[in-house]
Amino acid sequence: MPKYTYPSTNNQTPDPGLGGDPVTSPSNTGHGISGVSAGAFGPGFDSASCRWGGFPGYINNTIRLTLNVTHSSQGGLTGAGASNGFTLSYSLNGGSSWTDFVSRSNFTSSLNATATVDLPPSQNPSLIRVRDSAFASVGDVEAEAASVSFSVSDIQIEIIPVDQIIAT
Repeated sequence: MPKYTYPSTNNQTPDPGLGGDPVTSPSNTGHGISGVSAGAFGPGFDSASCRWGGFPGYINNTIRLTLNVTHSSQGGLTGAGASNGFTLSYSLNGGSSWTDFVSRSNFTSSLNATATVDLPPSQNPSLIRVRDSAFASVGDVEAEAASVSFSVSDIQIEIIPVDQIIAT
């Protein structure tokens, strides 16, 4: 079934609504491996974020609209007061409200995946935004440690128009 794929065309780091540190090597479709860490004689809290947008405007006769984002995250925790988190969110209204579609907290395992969200066919793609964020936090900077290593790539929307469905 034919489909059209559109990457995001802009990025901003850190996300102005979340703050934190900038991510490593931001691009219009993701960012390189970034890290946040807290404790082990460092700061008690650290965070980083990035935001993407710039998809094409409304496309007539869309039958299917899908958001795809490839992501990876790995965490580390030492001590009872250590915590970490990684979140991947999307907005359908230009960033006024957000929905999490990947959310990890207090994790030490690795995750490499592609998150896919089916969106309403009537959605105006130009209003879609994507953002990611990570944090690490400890209560005792000498006895505890927390970290997150994370990356995002291939942020894109796939559009299948009605005429492509009819033609198959």
